[in-house]
Amino acid sequence: MRMMNVVKGSVACSILFALGCDVESEKSDYICFNAENRYINEEYDTRPVILVEYGEVADIGYMYRGDLVNHSECAPAKVTTSASSSRYEWFEYGNAVEEDGVKSLEFFVKNNLWNIKAERVEAEGVAEIEYSEKPLDSDDNAVITKRLWSSDFPIDEIVAEDHFDGKTETFVTAHIGQSIKTIRWNENRQQWDCSYQSNDSNFVDQGCRNEADSDLLYIGFEVPLYDYFDSLSDSIPYETDYEELDELVDRYRG
Repeated sequence: MRMMNVVKGSVACSILFALGCDVESEKSDYICFNAENRYINEEYDTRPVILVEYGEVADIGYMYRGDLVNHSECAPAKVTTSASSSRYEWFEYGNAVEEDGVKSLEFFVKNNLWNIKAERVEAEGVAEIEYSEKPLDSDDNAVITKRLWSSDFPIDEIVAEDHFDGKTETFVTAHIGQSIKTIRWNENRQQWDCSYQSNDSNFVDQGCRNEADSDLLYIGFEVPLYDYFDSLSDSIPYETDYEELDELVDRYRG
């Protein structure tokens, strides 16, 4: 994946107006290697964006008052590597930002698969943490196997899994105060079962036949969870090949 941006307000854009002005090019060296002082100390001009490596951490950014502030418009601004994983984080002017819908990606191998942990900025309706998996030696696309939401009030947390981490389980669990609702796929009966747990009760609604009534009885309001499971089939917009991200960082190594 190449970092691209739309060419705006240029002569080329006006010439190709009839084509919708959908002209893209790699971000310029000026954008990649300079930070605007107006966003830092309200002064004019720019300051250089550099790469600093120390041990297992590579930081891209600019110097301000003797410290490096993570910043890059062209690559992950922080890379942390170890013997078992590589983590990429995006920052602009010291603030975490999202690139292709995520603020960080971590790659590691487990169960003979590439595992990718994606994190997003917390927001209602957004899965803040997501795991996807793909074969080690294959061009197959990664598939999402787990998502976690923690900003869908009044639900405290929702977790959806589909054969995550080598398991055969498929379920969605919602934590609401002291109560837990789970819909779990029953492979033998080819149906969803709804279960409810609290400090003083445990109940299983086989086939979720009375789900709405059970929700009201054990939770106090309806808690639909199937859309959360269906979201595991979403397409993945972010990079799933860490080598492509390393190439973006290499640009700063000269």
